Amino acid sequence: MRRPRERSTINLLVLAREAFQGVASQPLRSALTALGTLVGVSSVVAVLGLTATANAQITTTFSELSSTLVTLEPSAAAQAPGFDVEAEEQVGALQGVRAAAVISAVSVDAPLVHAGIEDQTVEAPRVSGVTTGYWSVVEAPLLRGRLIDDALETQPVAVLGERTAQRLGITDLTRQVLIELEGQPFLVVGIVGPARRDQVAAGEILIPQPYVREWAEPGTFTERMLITTEIGSGQAVADQAAIAASPLRPDAVTVHYPQRPRVVDDAVSDELARLFVLLAAVTMLVAAVGIANISLMSVVERRREIGVRRALGARRRHIVGQFLIEAALLGAVGGAAGGAVGQFAVIGVSMSKGWTPTLDPVLTLAAAPLGLLVGLLAGTFAATRAARVPPALALKAAL
Repeated sequence: MRRPRERSTINLLVLAREAFQGVASQPLRSALTALGTLVGVSSVVAVLGLTATANAQITTTFSELSSTLVTLEPSAAAQAPGFDVEAEEQVGALQGVRAAAVISAVSVDAPLVHAGIEDQTVEAPRVSGVTTGYWSVVEAPLLRGRLIDDALETQPVAVLGERTAQRLGITDLTRQVLIELEGQPFLVVGIVGPARRDQVAAGEILIPQPYVREWAEPGTFTERMLITTEIGSGQAVADQAAIAASPLRPDAVTVHYPQRPRVVDDAVSDELARLFVLLAAVTMLVAAVGIANISLMSVVERRREIGVRRALGARRRHIVGQFLIEAALLGAVGGAAGGAVGQFAVIGVSMSKGWTPTLDPVLTLAAAPLGLLVGLLAGTFAATRAARVPPALALKAAL
């Protein structure tokens, strides 16, 4: 007759106590295991937090730039290719308008020449006429010299974009520097960097708009008006701008007010989320592999302990349970610490970039359970290997 198996006295509480003792007995190994979880979880939290922060920054930047920029152009019904002299002032008086300026693209076929130096030329440069309000509209940083102001708006002067100045070898404006456009000399008075709103200005030659109207041939230039508004006033200004610019013939003005569709916002956010989540998943996978390796090394080192426990009546499920509890404990501790580290990383990166961090408390709360799950998954293989150690070999290792 088969002898009935005795009921084991090893319960969950006993396994938990032994797991705590196992963790405390090897502090370095336990710290390395928890560190792997910390790295993985902190990467996930940081990446997801930075994704949300970047999306918010993109939306904010669009609101500050695109949604506050209105452009006017003469329509097909216009009798002239430009605006009346009073148009800029009338538009600038509208409520919600920060600044307005007229800019024209001038057709120049001859090369731009740095006067007196034959080998320094720029083929067919982009030349724009601008009124004095242009600098406030586009927020172009002055690098050297001065900008075109009221005192210079009727003079043959020019402000160069940084790239054009570099191509011509113009770096010093303490002495007179002349360039030639279509045989007309212009005195270079300033150099500007890339504009925040009108990026093409960095590669252009900017000359006074009133001088363009006198110097350029009819039909060789077209005008447009750039308007910057307060945040939230873009649509209202766009609705009134045509009447303000041309009260008698509003149909002679075409208004452009860009509004990025919501679908574009969603597409950008989704693509960023996919990319960053993929990077976080790879980091988590690497961390899990590291935890699994440390756990396997632990099994080899603890074969003596496993043999003693098996000799004292512990069964395979007890060995598995002990190792899984240890892995879950270390994973939860590493995950909780990783959540805090990840949030601090989001704050640190955001502060360095001048962004407003977007912190999700759910990520912090989910960090410990996520670490626990990673610990369990990474420790499962090691726990199974530990349980499969033959009792005879384990006892031999214990002797």
